[in-house]
Amino acid sequence: MTHHAHRARLTNIDATRWLFQQPKLTESPCYVIDVGNGKLGGTIAYVASKLRFGGHEFKSVFPINFFIDPLYRGLPSLRLLRSVLSEADIVIGAYISPDAKRLMAKHGFVDRSEHFRGYYYALKRASPIKQRLARTGFRVIEALWQVATRAVEPALRYRVTKEVEADFIEQLGAMEGVEHFSKSVDWLRWRYLESPFLDCKFVYQWRGSVPIGLAVVHLDKQRNELAILDFIWREQSHLAQQNLLAQIIAMGRDLECERVVTHAMSDRFHRILSAGMFRSNVSELGLVLWAKDAQQLQALANSQRLHIMLGDTDAY
Repeated sequence: MTHHAHRARLTNIDATRWLFQQPKLTESPCYVIDVGNGKLGGTIAYVASKLRFGGHEFKSVFPINFFIDPLYRGLPSLRLLRSVLSEADIVIGAYISPDAKRLMAKHGFVDRSEHFRGYYYALKRASPIKQRLARTGFRVIEALWQVATRAVEPALRYRVTKEVEADFIEQLGAMEGVEHFSKSVDWLRWRYLESPFLDCKFVYQWRGSVPIGLAVVHLDKQRNELAILDFIWREQSHLAQQNLLAQIIAMGRDLECERVVTHAMSDRFHRILSAGMFRSNVSELGLVLWAKDAQQLQALANSQRLHIMLGDTDAY
């Protein structure tokens, strides 16, 4: 969400087609302030999704392309925002300008920006010894754990591809232990493969023949970074999730990136990243929450189980 007119999505025709020509999938309407003579005083749009929260699914929307010309701030901007609020149970916004944040606060949005963190793992500075440890450390730890507990489990397997594997996604199912967005095969394909801004790969993880984890990464060539856009798991195994993270770190080194980065609000993912030696600070993207029901908004604002990833925002 932004009020900056130079954002690519406001002027890029490919981006416009990507966002608004899939109405059945994303329900992406666009509202505008028409000031006449072919000029626009403001725009707002949203992408719809489903949020699993408290054992139920709710229609949630993520506002995008919120732009207001300085001449039309005030009542016109309020009407744009209200047009989105009228169509959803829950609204989650990120990439927020200070002006937009003040406007949304007047409408009852709860600011959770201090809990939305940016993470990074520097790759160039690692010594050859540390690089080898990063590639093998989690596997050794898991092997020792299995011996200590006498656990006999199938080995972890991985595949990296630019394809969305429908059977894998369907078998993976809902995430355990967190409140999260439901992501269908079509949604994953639209969000990560069809975007004109992204160069994504899917990192699939199995335990034996059973799908247990999926990460989506984007190679940001301008910043020379490997960005983790999504991180999904089926079982609550920290070791398996840390192994998946280790695969991503190794991929970043193979691509000669300077760092691996992500942004997220997720207590569980924070623990996974911290164990993987990621550093963090409060994200500059910001995060606000809104719900029609006051009790539900309070539950959302106080939840320690929300799992919101970089790919759930419109930073890319």
